[in-house]
Amino acid sequence: MISFVTKKVLTIDKSRLRFDDESELCLQIENLFDEKNCETILIYEGGNYCGYIEQSDKYNIVIPEFYIGFEPVEVSISDELMEELRGFFNKGVKSNIGIPIKDGMEGVRTFAIDKPVSMDLSRYLTEYLRQPDPVFLLEKFPDKKAVIFPEMNELTHMCYRVLRQKKQKYLLKGRYWEWLNVKSEADHEIESEECLEYDDKLIEDLLTCWAKEKIAEGVSYLRNKGIHAYNIILPCYEELAVHGTLEDRVKNELKEIVYLRDKDFPNRQFWMEQLLRTEGCETEEELLYSYHPSQYGEGDMTIYLAGACIVAGDQTTETASIAFMLFQKLRRHGLNYNVKRISRRAQDISLLYELEALDLRENDMLFFITDSWMYQRKSYDIDLLEEFNNRKVDDWWFLNFTIHTLKNANKMIVNKLFELIEESQVTRCDGSHYLQVGRPVLGMDQEIKLRQYFSEAGVRKKDGSIVGCIVMNANPFTLGHHYLVEKALEDCDELLVFVVEEDVSDFPFHDRFQMVKKGVAHFDNVQVIPSGKFIISSYTFKSYFESDRRQNEKLDSARDVNLFGAYIAPAFGITKRFIGEEPLDKGTACYNKELKKKLPMYGVEVKEIPRKEINGNIISASIVRELYSVAEWETMSAYLPKTSINYLKDKDIELKIKKRQMKIPNKVQSDLKSVFRKFDKIIFYGMGRDGRGLYDSLTNEEKGKIVFCDKRAEVEEYFIEGKRVYTSQILLQELRSLPIIITSTQFGKTIRNELCAMGVSSTRLIQNTYSFYTGI
Repeated sequence: MISFVTKKVLTIDKSRLRFDDESELCLQIENLFDEKNCETILIYEGGNYCGYIEQSDKYNIVIPEFYIGFEPVEVSISDELMEELRGFFNKGVKSNIGIPIKDGMEGVRTFAIDKPVSMDLSRYLTEYLRQPDPVFLLEKFPDKKAVIFPEMNELTHMCYRVLRQKKQKYLLKGRYWEWLNVKSEADHEIESEECLEYDDKLIEDLLTCWAKEKIAEGVSYLRNKGIHAYNIILPCYEELAVHGTLEDRVKNELKEIVYLRDKDFPNRQFWMEQLLRTEGCETEEELLYSYHPSQYGEGDMTIYLAGACIVAGDQTTETASIAFMLFQKLRRHGLNYNVKRISRRAQDISLLYELEALDLRENDMLFFITDSWMYQRKSYDIDLLEEFNNRKVDDWWFLNFTIHTLKNANKMIVNKLFELIEESQVTRCDGSHYLQVGRPVLGMDQEIKLRQYFSEAGVRKKDGSIVGCIVMNANPFTLGHHYLVEKALEDCDELLVFVVEEDVSDFPFHDRFQMVKKGVAHFDNVQVIPSGKFIISSYTFKSYFESDRRQNEKLDSARDVNLFGAYIAPAFGITKRFIGEEPLDKGTACYNKELKKKLPMYGVEVKEIPRKEINGNIISASIVRELYSVAEWETMSAYLPKTSINYLKDKDIELKIKKRQMKIPNKVQSDLKSVFRKFDKIIFYGMGRDGRGLYDSLTNEEKGKIVFCDKRAEVEEYFIEGKRVYTSQILLQELRSLPIIITSTQFGKTIRNELCAMGVSSTRLIQNTYSFYTGI
């Protein structure tokens, strides 16, 4: 076992994996992750790295035979520790600690050291240190003169940097500190009782105290906004008046139920019998491997349960968890609430940001459930000390901590929550009004990318100007889009036109962007900007790109709308957003409705403009795309400005030339030929741009071996070159033995997961990693 600076990793030789038996392989991988407590398995063959498996995606084995054109790469992460180690790498020993690993379709990775490190704590500590002048270590222990640091890893390195900045004293142990060429800043003669021995628990305690207080303050803030929000406080173990014999015994033996997965756990039979009875389970699997969904119900009113392990239900089965039992009780009493879990570790302040990111309406409720350890009770808290003290001593309510609750305690908590819910029914209203529109949570990487996006956009706010915006896909840019720009300019001084950058439309982003720029070039006060990854993208609004197949579903646009209101609009000084009326596309109409409801709470007015009509019919980009597919240039001219017509004509010629000249990389060609030599029939799954490009590159003999599959076949009859395109069900029926090439590069991982969930064997799946139309 080694530990990445970013994750715990197990290395294994490929010959040890059971590729001959898929069910055995899945079980083997499951056991490796559990037994070795790792997050990533790196696969080697003949001493050379050849692939990986992620614990979060354990059925997606990334090795060359599953991927066309797969080439693992090694790139160093640029962080503070890497910068300080650069000199060490330059001495020629990088190969001793460098481990390459490929992350998705982007080559990214780092190095590893052989000391364990908690990256979660490192992340939480980074957030804590972002505060102005945070209290740290020796400031909390004024009787100590210096901190003794053990071996260097990323966490101890972070703490060392803070002490150095605060001019506090420290002693360094271990050989890895030599990499940095640093020395202790304290006298080694200081008495041991005057020194603070560092361990991770010091940091855990510091962060736990901070996170609990901040989250409780956040809940109080929500209460002041009129939201039904409560802190539910469980007592800590030492506060209880009396303990049962089982509770005393478990303190020294069990700790966590998950430990019982180990067949050799001491007294395992005794604990299994006790827990199976207490939790009402019939099998060990139900107790030890129970799955807990993040939400129950799909209505408009939601009860949010926030907290650590107690909310996640880590110590019990799904049916004995607070979320499940509360949902069932609400249903029995005719209260149509969803119940949603928001669970983070006790030290993770991001739970507070998750609460701030929620859209909360009048009837929604929120319960932050925690315990009193390292927490100062507030007058408005719901304190459960009395309820815990009144329990029957022979009832087993919790494990080693009171917050590690079992079924009996969860029943009591559910009853208490239900009382508060019933009280709230007195003031219940129609529930359509938002009391909080959420500010979405951004990780540090996302914050950096957002700042880069603002910088690259180059737009500067002008004092006194009314700035409006339009977000358009322009697939392609029509006279309807031009009309929307004209009408918007009547109501603002400056207009920003964001063109959706996500490249999943019929026309590539580059072409759509150029058509918009040319189409509005005659307006002096219009600027055309790429939408980036934060406006209508797969990151903010994935379902937007599936709207053709989801006309009867409510699209989840909350993240996109909230990101725009909280981050985009303020950065560009936008106070008005213009949208086109949408009578045809139900998904877009739903999105427009959400914009009109939420953006005014961010200070952005939303103005809906009726669509332009020609001969009584609205101008539709979908009609233009149909005409373009059959080169009906004369008919298209009624719907498109001359700039778009001219651009598409030139592009049509250019595409034909590039198609003839296109050359596939040798690695991809070699991998493809290898697949075609092995099989008489091969399934192509996904016939978008990459799928068609892959197909067009084949010889006629190879094309004869192809069977087409695509989601589009689920909603309409679909043919390519006279061959029928089938739905995914055929993969489980008539064609269950054939290999499947997933042709999409952008959605490849999602498709793999969907097919595996359907029951398609992962050993049949081959991923195309080359996009045929990049840059065209």
